Amino acid sequence: HRARNCDFGGQRRQLTLFAYSVPWPYNTDVAFACLGNGHSHLWPSERSAGCSCLKATQAARLELLISTPDCPPHRTSQPMQFLNSIPTSEDACEAATVLVFKRGVEQFIKDDDLARTLPYCDGLEEVYLSGIPDLTDPTLICLVDTSNDLKILDVSGCNQLSDVGVSHIAINGTQLNTIRLNSVTGITDPTISVIVQSLPHLQELELSGLSLLTASSLRDIWSYGRRLRVLRLDNCHSLTDNGFPCPLPDPDSQPYGTARTRSAQRVHTLRHMPKTTLSSAPLNDPGPPPLLLPKQHILRDLETLDLSGCVKLTDIAIEGVMLHAPYLREIFISRCSLITDRGVASLSRLGRRLDAVSLAHLRNITDKAIHILLQACTSLRKIDISCRSSCLLLISTGALIFFLDAIADCV
Repeated sequence: HRARNCDFGGQRRQLTLFAYSVPWPYNTDVAFACLGNGHSHLWPSERSAGCSCLKATQAARLELLISTPDCPPHRTSQPMQFLNSIPTSEDACEAATVLVFKRGVEQFIKDDDLARTLPYCDGLEEVYLSGIPDLTDPTLICLVDTSNDLKILDVSGCNQLSDVGVSHIAINGTQLNTIRLNSVTGITDPTISVIVQSLPHLQELELSGLSLLTASSLRDIWSYGRRLRVLRLDNCHSLTDNGFPCPLPDPDSQPYGTARTRSAQRVHTLRHMPKTTLSSAPLNDPGPPPLLLPKQHILRDLETLDLSGCVKLTDIAIEGVMLHAPYLREIFISRCSLITDRGVASLSRLGRRLDAVSLAHLRNITDKAIHILLQACTSLRKIDISCRSSCLLLISTGALIFFLDAIADCV
């Protein structure tokens, strides 16, 4: 216990400092009371807006640092990155900006170790925790609450996480632009919808291998993810065409017939759409209606879309994607066995913008679709048309020769 007189902003006040002899890092967040005019004002350490801050050393020796409102305290340490390790000192915690735990590497760091350290790492900007499979919801919540500048979060493969922890990202992780939730099997549609609607800077969203993900949350992604650059949905086996924009033309923009005639034609089109879009669900559960977006609703920034292994998707979904994501550079639809020449031919709308495409293990495509695609997409660098030997491949050597000739022309 110690008292002294100090000058704060031209006013002389008496400060009372309470110090606790507890080793770092278990209790360094010591606070002090500024007593003046009969009122007590409590300020947390290192976060007072230009008043004062406390600095604790490993020996628990406390120093009172006085600063003016014009010169707030700030970090002087250089940014540090940690690979498969955690900070072990106060200065290291303050300087930590990147924390990486790689999957497949034997880790000696567990969830409990992170939970004790993360409260003191408030400067983290990129965190990759796929190498911590026992990560729990309280630790994730602590990370998001502490790191106000967090921009990249990767918790792929952390199967102990649930909607409780992941949905908390939408509350305090407002600066996030990249979220990777691959193979976090406990996540459901409401959590994904809240994240997409609450994070205005979201540019990269990876949801691979989420078996509980359905068309409900995917519709919100297409409706609210206007700034997305990368969207990965591979091996989400429950996704259907209802989650994608419907490729119906806007009847108000067509010059044919009267308004009543156009309405009748639209109803006729809806009634005759493929079963995968309207009538695949049971009669007692019709599912969501087709996602009708205005033609002005364009995801201009979306460049990479991975739909590999989404076995319920048909040509309808691909055509809808082409209408509302016309600036794609990479699209992967391998193992989508229901896609035919019609869906592959619709990729030709991307033209010279298309850089890479995967058509592996599509058993219902023929030479015709490959010819159309190669003629339109002259800047194509990568195309995957591989197939297992047990599959019946309908692409002949003629299409392959045409493909090689197209590459030679580009060179």
